[in-house]
Amino acid sequence: MTPADRDPEFSFFVSRVAGRGTASVPVETLMKWGSQELTRVGLPPVEARWLLEWALGVDTLITAPPEAGIRAAEKYRSAIAQRRARVPFQHITGQMHFRYLTLKAGPGVFVVRPETEMIVDLALDALGEGERVVADLCSGSGAIGLALASERSQTNVTLVELDPGAARFLNANVRVTATLLRGSSIRVEIGDATRALVGEEGTFDLIASNPPYVGVADAPTQPEAQVDPEIALYGGGEDGLVTPRGIVNRAFALLKQGGTLLMEHGEGQGPALTDQASSVGFIDSITINDLAGKPRFLKATKA
Repeated sequence: MTPADRDPEFSFFVSRVAGRGTASVPVETLMKWGSQELTRVGLPPVEARWLLEWALGVDTLITAPPEAGIRAAEKYRSAIAQRRARVPFQHITGQMHFRYLTLKAGPGVFVVRPETEMIVDLALDALGEGERVVADLCSGSGAIGLALASERSQTNVTLVELDPGAARFLNANVRVTATLLRGSSIRVEIGDATRALVGEEGTFDLIASNPPYVGVADAPTQPEAQVDPEIALYGGGEDGLVTPRGIVNRAFALLKQGGTLLMEHGEGQGPALTDQASSVGFIDSITINDLAGKPRFLKATKA
């Protein structure tokens, strides 16, 4: 049985290779086909270009050779077929981009969203100069903490994650990022972020967190989001605020006087979380909008 018999789509590539008497396919042909396939199912054609760049191993098609070998063509065909079936882009390529980092990704770890990058900007502003101690609670892939440790010197970061599946990616990303550190350090703790780091109370300058915060009634409908681990999505309870409230409470205990909590949350959760922060002793508890103008981040200072 030939590859074409097993997968009729492969005949697209086979016919072009056989007809031209060469073991290569024009990159332009691949790009046109991939764009059409994704557009047909309502996905942006730019993803076809990104997948082709990945399959060819180039940063941009500008530097790509005019012809793709049959192995690269098959890699691309497989990637387009998966994306057409709404497999997350990051699961296909095995990587996700966050600020200046390329992190390992795949089934079992939450795919970090672009809006979360703003937490790092807020954290860098809050940390000021000098050596600082930071915890990233509900760390997942490690994106927030690893970005801070790689972008800021003298930053000692602890990454806390409960899920063993996510922790495998977290540890892999720590290894990948190790060469980018500028006098900073990273350690990983496996455990419940709402009860983490016992014995280290009052020692952290900043707590950052992107916890699970989706409520039962707000389950995602986008196919890509539905494959994220449930433990990384649902915050507990109808409103999704069980874990976020737990993070607020634990952050207050872990922070030094004058320390800062920064936490991502859902659009309608700001008032409940600023109230929670104030009730446990935080001052200046405010909600910060993301770049799209949506209320998405809690910032609070320990008195």
